[in-house]
Amino acid sequence: MNEDEIRDLFREMREDAVPADSLALVRLRVEDRIRGRGRWRIAAWVMACAVVVLAALVVQPRTAIRRAGTAPMAARTPDAPPIEVPQATLPPAVRPAIQRKRRHIEAQSQPVLIRIETPDPDVVILLVGQ
Repeated sequence: MNEDEIRDLFREMREDAVPADSLALVRLRVEDRIRGRGRWRIAAWVMACAVVVLAALVVQPRTAIRRAGTAPMAARTPDAPPIEVPQATLPPAVRPAIQRKRRHIEAQSQPVLIRIETPDPDVVILLVGQ
């Protein structure tokens, strides 16, 4: 079949009337599919929220254990001297503003010329830029 025969076949199909019961059946099926997608979308969001809550419940006790375990309490005896902690110097409260320097790009002295030759000898594409 060539393209003209296919076009003629489509014209013949266009002229035939579609039965009303077929249209109603197609519309009902499309409506059912649309409603089904909405249900799946709601179920997907519920599952996503449940996974996030479950992950938070699993990770939360581990972080609480780490925080409590990072600073162990040192056992002190009554006759032991107190532990001296050196004072750390604090960084300045306000950071200096960031100064950005603009870089000037020097203009090219010659324009850019790109020549693209096609299989047709009469067609040549020229791209000119500055």
